[in-house]
Amino acid sequence: MNAKQIVEFLKANYKIQDKFDIAFIMGSGLDDAVPNFEEEIVVDYKDTPLPKSKVPGFKGFFKFGKINNKLCIKLTRYHYYESGDISLVRLPYEILKELNVNIVIMATSCISINKKYKTGDLLLIKDHINLTGYNPLIAVEPLDFIDMNNAYDNNLRNLAKISGMNNKIKLKEVVHLQLSGPTYETPAEIKMAKKLGADTISMSTAFDTICARKMKIKVLAFAFVSNMIGENVSHDDVLKMAQLNSKNLNNIISQMILRI
Repeated sequence: MNAKQIVEFLKANYKIQDKFDIAFIMGSGLDDAVPNFEEEIVVDYKDTPLPKSKVPGFKGFFKFGKINNKLCIKLTRYHYYESGDISLVRLPYEILKELNVNIVIMATSCISINKKYKTGDLLLIKDHINLTGYNPLIAVEPLDFIDMNNAYDNNLRNLAKISGMNNKIKLKEVVHLQLSGPTYETPAEIKMAKKLGADTISMSTAFDTICARKMKIKVLAFAFVSNMIGENVSHDDVLKMAQLNSKNLNNIISQMILRI
């Protein structure tokens, strides 16, 4: 099923709205970073035509509702490495377009390759490097050449920094690099990323942002440092560190929504 058919299915079976203001797509273990919804409707992906996410920590569901009278939707991303099907990576953003979403707030757990940052830091992505060797818009019709100069919306970033300061959190801005995964980075790949000017690395976010900008959705993206260069890492470690920092991100997002 395509995005339009999935939205029609959701409207017919769950009586959701036609238009939403803000969408949330969170990374591993960061579900609690999204403020509580009022009048919420939760729909598990298994109860829809969508495939379930294969990644531990990604529960695969829609949540519809309100936060401070803003109509909001939370959904789960797909990673390219899950299936090798790039159309699945695009699908959540095509759904958001069908629901007339204006803004998407996303987050990713990442490795920091910049010694200025440490495990547990919450960062703000200002730009990205797509080093996957692919682009999720290849062969998508109509063919568009998307301007990526302000891919991570400057006004939203400024609002996030103000909300961070109000919560005694200084959000530093970084350049994020995406590799395809599912392997973690080799020492040589880390050296290359540093020379290219990257601060953080994960297996998502560049693709997500490209897809959102294709749909003319404004993007705000956070990077949560789950580990540093040279640290032994497992997916369980990523989930534990993300859960510890969800409260800070929740507070920042709650304040932002009052001003959006």
